[in-house]
Amino acid sequence: MANKKVICVEIGSKYTRFVEVDYKVKNPKVYHIAAVKTPEGAFEDGMLTVTPEYAAAVKKRMSERGFKAKQVIFSLISTKIASREIFIPKVKENRIAALVEANASDYFPVNLEDYELGHMIMDTVTEENGEEKYKLMVMAFSKAMLAGYEALAEACGLTVIGFDYSGNSVYQFTKKECGSGVSMIIKIDGRSSMITIIDEGSLVLQRTIANGVD
Repeated sequence: MANKKVICVEIGSKYTRFVEVDYKVKNPKVYHIAAVKTPEGAFEDGMLTVTPEYAAAVKKRMSERGFKAKQVIFSLISTKIASREIFIPKVKENRIAALVEANASDYFPVNLEDYELGHMIMDTVTEENGEEKYKLMVMAFSKAMLAGYEALAEACGLTVIGFDYSGNSVYQFTKKECGSGVSMIIKIDGRSSMITIIDEGSLVLQRTIANGVD
């Protein structure tokens, strides 16, 4: 049985990059990669404005490069994404989202009806009493921000199956390469940069700053 494929997209102020890969497999294979220029003014710190011309350019380039998948995951980068580091009991991973949602008002003192929540496991820690806990990065994405990406997917005939934080993408990609010692990864875009610090394969610190190549 063939592996299910998905298109992953990251949008920056200069370029929109997309890749077709296996979905939910341990060692995903990359099938196609492509990029188009992001129109001037279309992207501003995570907020995306979609024009018919922009959507047509994305759709055309994917067709030219042989993309077949119809489901998409967007990897977002923005200084407007709120994040908190928290500790929770080590439960089954499929229960983490519900646990985060139940306590979200303690993490983010905002109207949560206007936000979507996400999380990533940073590390597993053992307390003095022997109890194991997950160290999580919890994120809140405004629904107003997500609307632009959903509009682009619809215009390209794609179905959104998830949103990821660009920081998680960077961490998952680099943690195996940073297995010993302390490493710093700097991802520079046109108008923002992401700094990731990994110690012995564990995420220690991650911040997005509003300065980039421009």
